[in-house]
Amino acid sequence: MKSTPSRRFKPATAAFAAAAIGILATGCEGDQKEPQSSGAEENGISAMFAGKLETAGGGDFDAKILNRSDLILLYFSAGWCGPCKTITPIIKRLEEEAENVSVVLVNLDFSDEEKAQYLEDSKIDWPSVKGTQNETIQGFVNEYKARRLPTLIVLSPGGDVITKDGIEDLRSDPDGALAKWKTQMQTASAGESS
Repeated sequence: MKSTPSRRFKPATAAFAAAAIGILATGCEGDQKEPQSSGAEENGISAMFAGKLETAGGGDFDAKILNRSDLILLYFSAGWCGPCKTITPIIKRLEEEAENVSVVLVNLDFSDEEKAQYLEDSKIDWPSVKGTQNETIQGFVNEYKARRLPTLIVLSPGGDVITKDGIEDLRSDPDGALAKWKTQMQTASAGESS
């Protein structure tokens, strides 16, 4: 039987770990709101993620690549999250089968090693927010009110929120979710141009 080393967290890390664990226990859909603009509408999705993403192997990821996507799925997940292990393969299949859809992982594991193990076990190679338990990740958690795992926020190429209910959409209709999101995006775009 493999033993797990004890974990010692720095005070800031322990606080983040407590917040991450609290995400599971404090589902909070009612008070979610649209994130504040940080210039993403003007500069596209790449401005939102510039310098903040890494490849599955840990190298820098050029966020400009995301500008080619019609939809960006911002996926809050962790290897220790049981429901994430169920929904991750569905998201992976959707991303592989759909054209012009990208997934960006916001990983809430406790260490870089656990994050790497999650990516390997899940056989995913999505770009992710750099590192684990840092201010950038906490910023995304706060900005998008990701109060439980898994959470899937669907974004337009401009960084606008199409839906915060991506997980519910996938659970209720995994084959129709993508079409629903594209319709929601078109409806939102039509409303902005009128």
